[in-house]
Amino acid sequence: MIETVFGEISSDFKSERLSDLCDRENGIQTGPFGSQLHQKDYVTDGTPIITVEHLGENRIIHDVDLPCVNESDRERLSKFALHPGDIVFSRVGSVDRRALVREEEDGWLFSGRCLRVRPDPNLIDSGYLSYFFGLPAFKKYINAIAVGATMPSLNTQILSNIPIYFPGLAEQRAIAGILGAFDDKIELNRRMNQTLEAIIATIFKSWFIDFDPVRIKAEKIECKLPTHILDLFPNSFEVSDLGNVPSGWDTCSFLNLAELLSGGTPKTSASEYWNGGIPWVSAKDVSNAKGSFILETEKTISDLGLNNSSTKILPPLTTIITARGTVGSYCLLGRAMAMNQTNYGLKVTTYPVSKETGW
Repeated sequence: MIETVFGEISSDFKSERLSDLCDRENGIQTGPFGSQLHQKDYVTDGTPIITVEHLGENRIIHDVDLPCVNESDRERLSKFALHPGDIVFSRVGSVDRRALVREEEDGWLFSGRCLRVRPDPNLIDSGYLSYFFGLPAFKKYINAIAVGATMPSLNTQILSNIPIYFPGLAEQRAIAGILGAFDDKIELNRRMNQTLEAIIATIFKSWFIDFDPVRIKAEKIECKLPTHILDLFPNSFEVSDLGNVPSGWDTCSFLNLAELLSGGTPKTSASEYWNGGIPWVSAKDVSNAKGSFILETEKTISDLGLNNSSTKILPPLTTIITARGTVGSYCLLGRAMAMNQTNYGLKVTTYPVSKETGW
């Protein structure tokens, strides 16, 4: 083993600068400047342009709104086209975010907030390289060398000089193949979860917003709902301040049932407060979760960061609602986490009970 900036690595591995492992003509490229691409250039249908919010964990996220450009702008910006095997980095902010470009993104473009790395396939496998970029030690290193006190940023020179450690090509491809199979399984499970969440949302709306089971009983409509489900609902409505609600159901402010929680941000200049083991939720994390459970966050804080700021640990199943930016986005915590001041937390303390059914 040898000691490197990433910790101990096998002495059998070779080492090269990233730029020496990339395509000679288009190896490391910054996205188009603002003067080359304006907001007014975007169209609803055309060639997609990915930016930082589309960079998932080694995968480009398709289910976040993708800006597009028309055919003439695509040709004008062809220098910034993506090909399978390219790796796209966040250039500003969360500089450790990256995603591998796959066949379905061939020909897409990338924005000025990103950097594109185009590995030479004769020298290094792009899948292996992208997983190398995903190592916790690499993420810690790239955050440390990024420039900018308030907003970390990367440039082509910084990326070019990063040392890369790698075995032979055959071994690289084997590593990438195994890890890629796990990634594909994770993505399949994510899509299945999205389908289940859509079904749950439909049922919730039917039962607790449209009150379909109550209407079915009140109007004696034939339905396929099991009797034990229908028995949980009353058979009539009563008037309330919110309109017609099921008989026996109460209405009140949610704050009568839940504790309102706030967050905070550890001092950004104190490196010892960051990159610890505590997930730290921002408004962007909540927006990306799209009403689902959130298990991982863009940034993490340390115990020191937690103890020296106004943020606090929130328990699983706390509802998080954004208060700034995209106001009103929400999600549920899938595990204990902290959050910043752009969000509010709602921790249920009292559960409502129907006067008629007792649930």
